Parts: sequence; C-alpha cells; structure tokens
Amino acid sequence: MKQNEKKFTRDREAKIEKIITSMTEIIREKGLSRASVRDIPERADLSIGTVYRYFPKGKIDIVREMTRRNIRETLDLDVPDDLDLPGFMQVWAHMIDKAIQIRRSNLFVEELATPLMTAGNETYREFSNMVAGFYNELARRFKKVEWLKDYSEAELFRRIVMTLNIVDRVTNIHIKFPLFEDDKILAKYLLRLVELTFEFTASKSQRTL
Repeated sequence: MKQNEKKFTRDREAKIEKIITSMTEIIREKGLSRASVRDIPERADLSIGTVYRYFPKGKIDIVREMTRRNIRETLDLDVPDDLDLPGFMQVWAHMIDKAIQIRRSNLFVEELATPLMTAGNETYREFSNMVAGFYNELARRFKKVEWLKDYSEAELFRRIVMTLNIVDRVTNIHIKFPLFEDDKILAKYLLRLVELTFEFTASKSQRTL
C-alpha cells in the first residue's frame, strides 16, 4: 500500500472512530430514540456531509456499526485447542468478565441491537452468522475436554447458547437493578451456573480460579 493510500485509510478510520464515539456519547446522554446525527458534527469536529459519506443511511448505519463492534468485542476470545477442565472454566470466567465489562460500558447495547435483529434481514443474518460461528467453534473445542466427551457437539452448542443467554440476562438485570453486592459475586454466581449447566462440580473440575 502506497504512503498516500495509508494516510487516506488512517484518516478514514479516524473519522469513523470520531463518529462512533460521538454517537455513543449522544445515546448515553439522550437515549437512542432522541439521539440525532445532527448532534455529531460539533462533537466530532466533522461536517454533516462527512458523517453521511461514511454512513449513508445516517443513524441506522451508525447503530449497525456500533452493534457489530459490540458483537465482535464479545466474541474476541482466545480459546486454546488443548483444553482441560480448569481451562474450560477459565474460558467461561473470561467470557463472563467480558460480558459484564461490555454491559457496564454499553448499557444501551440491547436497545441498539433489538431494532436491527428482525429475522430475515441482512443485518440479522450477518450478526447471527458471526455468533453461530463462535458458538460452533466453542463446541468443537469443548468436545476435546475429557469430562465433556460424552456430549455431542450439537448438545454442547445448545448448552453454550443457553448459558450465554442466561449470563447476558442476569448481567443486564444486575446492572440495572443490583442483585449482588458487586460484580465479583455476580461472576462467581454465573460460574456456578456454568458448572450446573454442564453437570460437573468444582471438585471434579479441580479448577484453580
């Protein structure tokens, strides 16, 4: 890539980042329904034309990209091929910590995703494929854990989906209406749910979390 092309790419990415950051702040302050693209230029020090150049459909395109980033961040997880039970629990500990962190920083994440997740549309298919691919990869890796070998990959997939949905719902409720003294106690509770879902005990896993 030539130097001018690199500079153009950096400038483009910097402007997109400014737009996303500004819209995030606006949604936090005003809520999704009242947030407007017209509020972005002053905050981002960009023209309204620049905003629409990168996001032609305005608010819906920006919200789509914000949701895409949230999903990617959630799914960005290093899962080793050689997993034992302590490693299995460590993977879940990381996923739970990340889920809590993302919810804390994006209280409106569910509100963002809901209007985009209409079954059958292109965005729904894109997001569904991203998430399903992640779940399938987890199931494939988990299948190698000795204690989980009796499960089929399909059954592991089902339990992963169920558990992550519970983690998401409980975390969301806790952040809005605190159920636990702090996030560490929440994380311990959610890890216990993982143990119950996959039908083994902490003593069997011999984990050292």
